[in-house]
Amino acid sequence: MDFKNLDLLDQYQTVIANSLPISAFNAVLEDLYFHEIVTDDEQEYILSSPTREERVNDLVDILKGKDDDDFYRFRKALQEAGCDHLANLLHEKEKKPKLPIIPHPSDSSLEGDDVLLMDDLVSLREEQGSEESVEDLGVYNDAYEEEEEESDRKGEDQEEVTEGEVEESEEDREVEDSEDEETDVSEEDAEDDEASRYLTPTARENWYAHISDFFWDEPKRGQALMDTWYNYRLVVVHLLEDEFFWDPLCSYWSKERRRLPSTLTQFVVHCVKHGKELCEYTNCESRASFYNTLGQKLQSLPNIQAMMKVSDMSQTADLVMSFQELTDKDMSALCRLFYIMTDLKVMEVDGNKFSGKGALAIAQTLRHAPNLERFSISGIKVRDAGAKALMTKLCFLENLTHVEFSGCKLSDKAGVSLASRLKDIENLEVLNLGCNCLGDDAACELAQAFSKTKKMQKVLLHYNKISSDGALSVVGSLKNMPELRQFGIGGNPTTATCLTAFSDYIEYLEDYVNLRFLTLYYTADIEERIVEILKKFINKHSARVDEGVSTSYLYDGMAGSGSEEQREKEWEKVKEALLSTNGITMRTEFADLQIQLLEDREAK
Repeated sequence: MDFKNLDLLDQYQTVIANSLPISAFNAVLEDLYFHEIVTDDEQEYILSSPTREERVNDLVDILKGKDDDDFYRFRKALQEAGCDHLANLLHEKEKKPKLPIIPHPSDSSLEGDDVLLMDDLVSLREEQGSEESVEDLGVYNDAYEEEEEESDRKGEDQEEVTEGEVEESEEDREVEDSEDEETDVSEEDAEDDEASRYLTPTARENWYAHISDFFWDEPKRGQALMDTWYNYRLVVVHLLEDEFFWDPLCSYWSKERRRLPSTLTQFVVHCVKHGKELCEYTNCESRASFYNTLGQKLQSLPNIQAMMKVSDMSQTADLVMSFQELTDKDMSALCRLFYIMTDLKVMEVDGNKFSGKGALAIAQTLRHAPNLERFSISGIKVRDAGAKALMTKLCFLENLTHVEFSGCKLSDKAGVSLASRLKDIENLEVLNLGCNCLGDDAACELAQAFSKTKKMQKVLLHYNKISSDGALSVVGSLKNMPELRQFGIGGNPTTATCLTAFSDYIEYLEDYVNLRFLTLYYTADIEERIVEILKKFINKHSARVDEGVSTSYLYDGMAGSGSEEQREKEWEKVKEALLSTNGITMRTEFADLQIQLLEDREAK
């Protein structure tokens, strides 16, 4: 499908203009700008138009110059703004007959406590046996021309419409259009307010008053929240039943780019991230107290089970709580909320103040996050017991691809235990065990595990206590990871003996690679082996060279190997040897090998 020649936008241009409120339209623009579909200048140009219809016209004209990816992002932006019915209008032409007829959300004949998806609305319409026509519902499907013909045929069998009725109908449409352009919610049109289906008049009045108080210094933002279609989100509708959640919902709207949560995971993650601030609103003494109260309040909601079933993996939230001074007490309270964060994909709790006790609390509740892909607990002194407990649970997460235990005070024994579990995580791509106390036993166990982790792209074992024997085992296993792009074993008491093994590994490289941080301690025989490995690396990738680059990109100095004069002298010898390699002294655009030499402390 060529989006530049798509006339579907032209067909529904008027439909969009008459259906999308200003507040929702601005939310769509914000999302488009976030995705870099609409530039800053283009967005300013669109918003300068005085009416919604002109804004839509400008947006359509701009989008016609975009590519297909931007078109699909535009549809996604509409869906995220709660405008699913509009997004359905913009599907591909070839799918026209398969799409159901979608009723406009303003159809007052739909009742019920739950928020229904578009397919559910269609099913409900079929169950009610409605005989209303497409025009009566304000529905537009893609069989545009066929509907017009069918409508014409029906018109022949009906009574003639008088001239007065036509004029009256046109006046009614003009009034409706003018009402759509108003953004303020007044008491006169309260009966048409979408919120009235789910809130009693008193509750709705209190909710609006609460919004006004919360956004006293930002009245426009508060007004936009009043106007938004929050009632189409099942989670928000049920959260409004308890005033405890009103402040967190306003906070979500304020901090999440004027959006409201579509899943319970999104809402809880926001509350966890902003726990300190929300303590003041909810009169909780501490963050742990707020987490406990939040869990109790959520559990007491009558529709909590229905809310937990609302899952949208395209709308997941990431729990990033790095360097937030979380204590063991905070983590214990936070972990009790995991059972309602089932859509969680990322969990980062680096650099906090909790210990192995907090790590054990995480391990006990990880089963409630089956979709977790990334887990990082770097900089936490979880010790051996905490690390073992976590790894025992992490290996059961099928989607897990990223694990970081850097700086966790892990012993060699703990490293052996962790490595034995790695082979069960088949999709693992990133492993960071740097800055611990892993020794040769852990390195040998890791080497065996790497035979199972075929998708590994990044391995960091820097600054441990791995000697040459352990390094040889690890380097010898690299051939089992064909997708490896970054390997770090620097800062360990290794010598040049493992360099030969690493040189042999280069023979297995069949694609562009990015191998860095191969840090070795300087010895007398290092120069010859360095030259050998660099020659192999250059010859291996000479056919893929894109542009000439200085050899300094291939070799990262001789740091710590003596005086500055001595390092320069040794490096000149290496460069001279490289120049004899068919004159090739360059690297490829993507293949990058950096070797750093440190002073041999044992020899010294």
